[in-house]
Amino acid sequence: MIRTIIVSLLFAISLSATVINVPADQATIQAGIDAADFADTVLVHPGTYIENLNIVGKNLTLASLLITTYDTSYINQTIIDGGQLSSVLYFSNAAPKIIGLTIQNGHSSDYGGGIRGGWDNSNIDLFNCVVRNNTAENEGGGIWVWGSNITLNIQNSEIYANTARRHGGGVFANAGASVNIDQTNIVGNSAIEQSGGGISSWESITAISNCSINNNYAYKYGGGIRLQEAELTLTNSTMEGNQADCQGGAIAPRSSNLLMTNVSFQNNSITDSCGYGAGGAIAIFEQDTVLTERTIEITDCLFSGNISENNTGGLDIRKGSGTDSVTVNITIGDCEFIDNSAVKRGGMQVTGVNTYLAVENCSFIGNEVLSHTSALGVYSGVEGVISNCIFANNVSSLNDTLFDQSGAIVITDRSNIGINNCTIVDNQSDVASGLFVGGGGNVTINNSILWSDEIYPIKVYSWEGVPGILAISYSDIKDGLDSINVDSLSLLTWSDGNLAENPLFCYPEGGIYTLASNSPCVGSGGGGTDIGAFEVGCGPTVSIKKDQIVPSEYTLDQNYPNPFNPSTTLRYGLPEEANVSLVIYDVRGQVVQTLESRHQSAGWYDIIWNGETTDGKTISTGIYFARLVADDYSQV
Repeated sequence: MIRTIIVSLLFAISLSATVINVPADQATIQAGIDAADFADTVLVHPGTYIENLNIVGKNLTLASLLITTYDTSYINQTIIDGGQLSSVLYFSNAAPKIIGLTIQNGHSSDYGGGIRGGWDNSNIDLFNCVVRNNTAENEGGGIWVWGSNITLNIQNSEIYANTARRHGGGVFANAGASVNIDQTNIVGNSAIEQSGGGISSWESITAISNCSINNNYAYKYGGGIRLQEAELTLTNSTMEGNQADCQGGAIAPRSSNLLMTNVSFQNNSITDSCGYGAGGAIAIFEQDTVLTERTIEITDCLFSGNISENNTGGLDIRKGSGTDSVTVNITIGDCEFIDNSAVKRGGMQVTGVNTYLAVENCSFIGNEVLSHTSALGVYSGVEGVISNCIFANNVSSLNDTLFDQSGAIVITDRSNIGINNCTIVDNQSDVASGLFVGGGGNVTINNSILWSDEIYPIKVYSWEGVPGILAISYSDIKDGLDSINVDSLSLLTWSDGNLAENPLFCYPEGGIYTLASNSPCVGSGGGGTDIGAFEVGCGPTVSIKKDQIVPSEYTLDQNYPNPFNPSTTLRYGLPEEANVSLVIYDVRGQVVQTLESRHQSAGWYDIIWNGETTDGKTISTGIYFARLVADDYSQV
């Protein structure tokens, strides 16, 4: 657990206000509060104070010596301990600023073990504080706020090891409250009988940025965060190691708007003790039958190593009964779904009539299931497009004997989806390694690559007399029409511009699926565009022995990344065996480092340079050159 709090605010005490020192001026903190007027400061000196505080009708500052010294050690030295008697701090019709304090060991028989406030015009700021080891028999183990006129601001704080019996182990907000949390660690909190181990937000607006929400637990929904008819904006944060027994290991939104940018979801999990588990990372469920529109936007996020012991290891989005009239708009952009696992549906699942889905510039790699879709499943009337995405090395390890549906992508049941400029390669399934189109599914593939050693990269099948429909144009399909398994009721349209040639990826064994400059996919797409998700990324290659490739000429590619810190990769290709040297020089022509000097066979090679010289010193910022020599060939 991170225990470092960074003071990023400049605290000031008004010259016109009174500073009440505790215990010098008043023996107790509560006495100091009672004596304070508007804008006064109650300055608490180091110590442990066994008190249960009330701030009613006052706007004041309650702080440790942090505000006068900027010394963060005073946070852990200045403790308000509730003694397990009641809430540590209650506020009403007030606007307190709580700065640099530890709030612990509060207990409430109903709401808010650590801090409790609600029902009226109040605003509470919690800066550079620790809220720990508080409990509530109902909601809000650490903090509880209620009401449309309540604003809770938390910054540079830690909320950990708090417990609620029902909702919101760390923080609970309801009835229109506004919550803003920034640069705060919310760790190890629990909702032991219900939902929202870290945070629970009901009918409230919550904005979270630059936070770590890790290792929280909920018995039912949302190990990290639970939303009910709420709005959440989550940015630049991590959610790792959270767990729920039913749905949403990290987040479980119900009938809520969701906007997320640059969030890492790693190693969250669902145990499925309830029997209907879904969403190792996120389980979104729409159940509002009155609302007309819902928005879900998830961009630049990482879903990695999340686990569900039932449905959907990564992201699960569904609509409940009676919600067909609710329009759900979903945008998933620039996200990575890597190494997520489940019994069924590994990376992501979306279902529901009147749902509009856009998945753009995403990577689905290494996700694994026993059956059904390993990467992305779309069901029950969804419309949309999947564009510029890579699906690689996803695995369905067992044949689905009940529905016979499995593959990297599964689209069925009235769903109408376009797949454009995607690369779907090296996936595994006994049914359809790349794409399964089931009864009622209507799919168009354009400018895409489907390539695999599996028998059938594509399968199109009917269900209860309803055909699957697939149209393919300007795409590269291994073995062409022979690789597509279509039953007698389903429909396949093989349109113009399709290929059945090795796409000549640059370095597929290393997970690089850019195209060689002589790839048949270059310029062969509709309108003369390239086929697949990636453009040219290396020089020409030739195909040998079942897709193993070697360059057709000597090649030294641009290093990546460039510029770099602390390391970069240099890639070169040999069309034949040769004596090879690869040397780094500075602008004066002096040798900085020798990366390779030996005889090598034909093929591609990747060398990582850690930015060190031959004597182990780290290079300074500047311009450096790589020179490749292979027998009589030389290139800088």
